[in-house]
Amino acid sequence: MSPNEKWNRAIAQQLPPEKFSERDLDQLLREVHRRSICGGRVTLFGLQWTGPGLAEMERRLRPGQKAIIYVNKCNLGEVYVTLPERTEEVFRATGALPSYQNNLTLYEHMLVDQWMTQHKEKLTAKLAISALYEIRLELMAVADEFASCKKNKTKNKAITNANTALTLDKNRHQEVYNIDELNFIDNNTYETFYTPKLE
Repeated sequence: MSPNEKWNRAIAQQLPPEKFSERDLDQLLREVHRRSICGGRVTLFGLQWTGPGLAEMERRLRPGQKAIIYVNKCNLGEVYVTLPERTEEVFRATGALPSYQNNLTLYEHMLVDQWMTQHKEKLTAKLAISALYEIRLELMAVADEFASCKKNKTKNKAITNANTALTLDKNRHQEVYNIDELNFIDNNTYETFYTPKLE
């Protein structure tokens, strides 16, 4: 018997591949956290999410009981919340700062949080968007430098030149990105401000 025939016979005896829906995979790959719901909001990583079902869930929770939160670390714009005894009932909660949180990764948020701590600032949509924009530019510059050094086979130079700490200068940060001057539709929300995505 040829190797190809043996291969085909072995493949024919295997169970069919298991298939998952996109929704099931999304739920399986999310991080699970337990948090209390306060005022119809869930707080995690210093960010908040809210949704129409959360106030009712808060009412149903027993004292000291915490809800189950499903978080996608690659998009902090939304989370899914469920009660421990009713896991089949899942509610979607959206970020309280959608202009900042949509398509935000946990890594990027940690860098922004680090910047806020370094400069003793409170997290606001305005500052966070500006800091995130600067951080993404810096990350793209490091990635470009690494790629160009890789072509020249000098990886070590790219790694040593990559600045692991944030280099955002507070004064430059505030004078370059005055968000109120960018003519938003509504000065109280920043829904129309989009930062470039990393590739």
